[in-house]
Order: sequence, then C-alpha cells, then structure tokens
Amino acid sequence: MTAAEHAITSSFHDSVVGDRGLLHPNLCALPNNELLVTSYGRMCITVEPELGSVAVQHQFDSELISGLRSPAATTTQPPLCSAATSVVWTEVWRLGETAAMRLETAGPVNCVAFSPAGDLIATGLGYYPLGPGEPRAAINLFATADPTQPFVSRVLLGCVVDRVAFDHDGSLLVAVVGAESQNRGHVFLLGSPTLDLHDVAEIDACYCHAIFVDADQGCVLLVYSDRIQIRRFDEFQEIDWEWRMDDCAGATFDAERSLIILSSGQVVSPHVGEVARLSSLPGCTGVTMLGRNRVAGISENGILRVWDLQTRETA
Repeated sequence: MTAAEHAITSSFHDSVVGDRGLLHPNLCALPNNELLVTSYGRMCITVEPELGSVAVQHQFDSELISGLRSPAATTTQPPLCSAATSVVWTEVWRLGETAAMRLETAGPVNCVAFSPAGDLIATGLGYYPLGPGEPRAAINLFATADPTQPFVSRVLLGCVVDRVAFDHDGSLLVAVVGAESQNRGHVFLLGSPTLDLHDVAEIDACYCHAIFVDADQGCVLLVYSDRIQIRRFDEFQEIDWEWRMDDCAGATFDAERSLIILSSGQVVSPHVGEVARLSSLPGCTGVTMLGRNRVAGISENGILRVWDLQTRETA
C-alpha cells in the first residue's frame, strides 16, 4: 500500500497545555500514549493528549540551562527519558521516578537518541558559533545501564551534530552535521556500538530537524528547514530524491503508510511529493506519531493538536 494509491483525510481536536505560550516546544510519544514535551526552561512535562492534562516529569537542576529540546524516550517499560540541554551534560531518568543519572559529555548536548532496545543513548554535541571559537561536532555513546562515562566517542567534521538516529535494530547510527559559513555539512553512516565509519556524504544544508531510517527501503530520510532528502545506503553519497518546501520546524514519519508529516501540516510521500495537507496549527514546532493513526503537534501558542488520520482507496 502506497500513499499514491490512497487518499489521506483527517479530523482533529485541540487542548491548551501552556496558557502563557511555549518557546519552540518539541515532543515525543511515550509507550503509555502520553507525550513528553520540552520547551524554554529546565522542566520536561508530560501531557495526556485526550484531556490536555499536564504534569511536571523532570526538572534539570542547573541555572545554566535555559531551554531543553530533542526529547527522547525508549519503548521499554518503564521508559527511559532524556533531552538535549545545550550544556556539557544531560540526564537519563525513568518515567515517573525522581532519581536521574547524569551523563557528562565532551561538549554541549544538542540532540539525543535512544537505541531501539533502550540499552544505548547517543548524544550529539557542538553548537553553531556566533563569534570566535572552534566548536567540534562529536558523538558520545553511553550504555544506559552505566552512563557514568561514554564507552565510545567520535569527533566529526563540522561544528555541531544537528540530529542522530538509530536504525530499526540499533546496528547503524545516522548523524547529521549542518553546513556552516563556508564549510559544507555532512551526513555520517556509522556502525553501532563501535561508531566505525560506513559512509559519509557532503551536504549544503543546515538545521536538520529530523532523521528517519527506513530499513524496508534501505534508505535515510532527512528533513531540513527547507527540503527533504533521501539517501540510499548503497549509494549514500548521491541524493536519491529531494523535495523543497516552505520553512519547516519539525517532522514525523508514518512508517506504515510511508509518509512524512511536517509541522506545516503537509503530508509528503517519498518520490511523489505532497499528497495531503492536515489542518494548519499556527506556530507548530513539533510533531510526532501517536499510535498507528494519530499525529500529535504542539505550537508556541501552547496548543496541543491531535489529528486522527483516515485512509481511503483511490481509483
């Protein structure tokens, strides 16, 4: 079943989760069908999407942290959670527990990702410089059972790792380092847990918002602010398909339908283009799949929207 053979329609409902607004909120789905949300400040919150009820899930105890992003959680029970802090450490905690394990890193944490089994967490390090300085992009890989120090690290070309993502079985790790000034960016295909280099491709884009590894199709889908790119594992240095769009702040992947859903509401089928458009949520900066047929999005206005997707066959 492909998106080209089916029409996508949707309905939605909204909840207010931040009456004072949120600054560039991000979210990820939890196994209990709640959502883990990050925004300005030092708190991660959980949101029950049907009622919009909010609970403080975890607070980072440091005044150096002004905002959190890249929330991540395992599918294991109880889930492990983490987020990017933009300082030289982050934390991992079990959902619903107050105790946390600190991960000391070799640079500011810009993104995090758990392996599918939940036994590893990858931290993408670095920052885009605003003045003099030479930040270095790097990955620190930790075992969640004992994250006192990274058991393997790798320095990458560039200044900051925009995003990291594991494949379906945790044997591969994809890392994107954005272009900066006169320097081109790179997409790295690394082995896990060794971080040995399998392949690398140059890119001329920055601010990658999402990586999706499609094992069935043997490719990586990369979502930037203004474009989507597909690169195949067997021809990694070549762009297999590219699609340009308006400014995008976030994306999610519906693996069952093979659809990319953007924060703008555009629904994109790889190698086809836009096939549908969800009702727009102004100021939406984060979207995630919520089960099989629902998509959750959150806006800077403090609105949580849940779209229910319906698919019908076309002639």
